[in-house]
Amino acid sequence: MSIYKKALIFLLVTGIVGNASYRAGKSKARDKREDLRQNLAEVKVEREKERERRKKSERALKKSRHESGGGEALEHLRQERDALQTRLNYYLTALGNEKKIEKRIKEERRTIFFENDKPFRWGHRDYSCWKVLTECALPDPAKAPYTDCLLVIEAQEVDLAVSSEADAGKSRVVRMVLPGFADRRPKTGMILRKGDLFQCQIFSPDELPESLLSTQTVDSTERFDFDTFVAMTIHRCEGLPERYAPPSDFAANAKLSREQAIRRDREKFQNWLAEHGGSLEALIEEKAALLPEIRSRLEKAGGILNEDRMSFTQVPEGSGVSDGWEKQPLAVIRSFHEQMQARGIDLIVCPIPEKELIVGPAFFDEPLLDAQRYRIYQKLWQEGIEIIDLLPTIHERAVEFDWLMYDGRDQHPADGVIRIAADRIAERLFRYGFVESAERNCLQVPLSFGLRDEDKDFPDSAYLPNAYSATRVLRANGQPVSMFDPPPRNSPVLLAGDSFTMVPFFYGLDGGDVLAQLTLRTGVEALRPLCRRRGA
Repeated sequence: MSIYKKALIFLLVTGIVGNASYRAGKSKARDKREDLRQNLAEVKVEREKERERRKKSERALKKSRHESGGGEALEHLRQERDALQTRLNYYLTALGNEKKIEKRIKEERRTIFFENDKPFRWGHRDYSCWKVLTECALPDPAKAPYTDCLLVIEAQEVDLAVSSEADAGKSRVVRMVLPGFADRRPKTGMILRKGDLFQCQIFSPDELPESLLSTQTVDSTERFDFDTFVAMTIHRCEGLPERYAPPSDFAANAKLSREQAIRRDREKFQNWLAEHGGSLEALIEEKAALLPEIRSRLEKAGGILNEDRMSFTQVPEGSGVSDGWEKQPLAVIRSFHEQMQARGIDLIVCPIPEKELIVGPAFFDEPLLDAQRYRIYQKLWQEGIEIIDLLPTIHERAVEFDWLMYDGRDQHPADGVIRIAADRIAERLFRYGFVESAERNCLQVPLSFGLRDEDKDFPDSAYLPNAYSATRVLRANGQPVSMFDPPPRNSPVLLAGDSFTMVPFFYGLDGGDVLAQLTLRTGVEALRPLCRRRGA
């Protein structure tokens, strides 16, 4: 059987285990407003006619008060009058609301410019890299007489796929417009310094509404002869591009066959269990004394514990008691494995541990336990299903990364856990010939980024432009490896998972997710069941 016909599928399990659109919106709002005004004029005419009819009826009724039906006719007219008045009030209200709609559209354009929207909102647009050539001096947002500010700098284009210095003195230099601060909240212009590199998507001022560029501006260059561009979806580079360097145990683990890997993982678990009483029940009893302390500390802290770059919000879901909760995921994984096995496809299950299991050692003296997770692992190993237990590796390598999980109440994996998961999955893929023969020509570059205003469950610091770290994977042409780029049709790997496989893309940074990290490590770009082309 050809290695390309024997596709490999791995599943990431969680829990347990454009400008034109704004112009169209503006035109639509204008049309709606004109329709409302026209309807309002019609209602006013009808109201005047109704007033005349009512006056004539009332005069006639005064002459014949006792005629049959007179009272009914008057009541009918009153009802018509009330109905017309209701319609009139509705249209008056709608016309007033239209002004609010226009204000909201204007505000939306401004907030999008100030980095508060998804990068694909504008459709497909290439990223480019730039070097700051002038000083970035902005006033203190808290003391400035204005709430919003733009920064204009001189920037030189850089080819990150070659070198950050390769184009010095050769590539084009432009006037670049950046967001400085909005609503007195710092944006990218506040963190950039002369000599810094940043990646962004650029737009011509002609592509954007004039109102966007009418904001207060601080200009650090007087070179008005340069072309002017507006930068969006901006991320500061925190280092230079580099090749991927696998962890020290990568080569040895990559030599294991599928059967050997399953056997090794089972033996590791049994040895660990033997060190803690020999059974999960004994381990549950050992850890039970910690649960009241966890609940007490959470209650005193208002439901969330915070340390540097870490948050703890709940007792791990499988910390003890019942084994009924695991039946559903077991049945789903078992069924999926049987379907794949019947087609000659290998299934690898890589559960992302709960946030509290990962960050627990930072808050308590001992690691926390999720007994149900390990019950599931035991049963899956017995049935020959391959599981990657990430938790030991995460704890061993935690000091290597600034961020393992996002803070606040968010439960998604951050840069550290994403890269560790990609390392462990890539090890398993290296036993297949299609990875050995693949060409690995991607680079990785560290970036910083902040969240958009619509993202919730985070502390206030999350919205600063350098709040979090991420690692973007670049192709040979300098563009990020995006899950929305169509991979080769004969890709032998399928990545199936939920939102845990789509961060940090969900938070505004493309090219830093598990799919991109696996492409960097293996040279093979996986298919995704929900993959769509950019701009589709």
